[in-house]
Amino acid sequence: MNNTRVGTKAIASVDGLRTFLSQFATADCYYFARWSHRVSGMVQDLDKAFPSPEGQLFGTQFELRWKQCRGKGYELLLLHCERSVEDWGFQPVASAWEISEPLGAYLYQHNETRFPKGFNYPPNLRLQQRYFQDAATATVHFVALTLAS
Repeated sequence: MNNTRVGTKAIASVDGLRTFLSQFATADCYYFARWSHRVSGMVQDLDKAFPSPEGQLFGTQFELRWKQCRGKGYELLLLHCERSVEDWGFQPVASAWEISEPLGAYLYQHNETRFPKGFNYPPNLRLQQRYFQDAATATVHFVALTLAS
């Protein structure tokens, strides 16, 4: 069985990133974008979260992270629970990942002072997290946000 659940990919432009993200976005996905001076909160509308230097898109089975690189467009990291990252043209990172069952995740209150410009999310958001552990070393390398199904 192909267990390449973690992979990277480079995208050259903002328009390319927007197009690529739209392939993953469904009605039950959320974006979380970050700038140096604010965060988007958990939003379902890409226009409210884009373009941002970095962020993530997550759903029930995956998290897709992006980060702007100096003069090189964007680097993407895909953490997927069901399918091989190679299905979307990602370069696999290692080959044997153990993925935890979904675990509870804590959300800060809307008025948390860590986010001076606010941190918004829908009241019905059922956020969870999964650990991506290297099977050979038992080291947790990634913690991915997911939604309860």
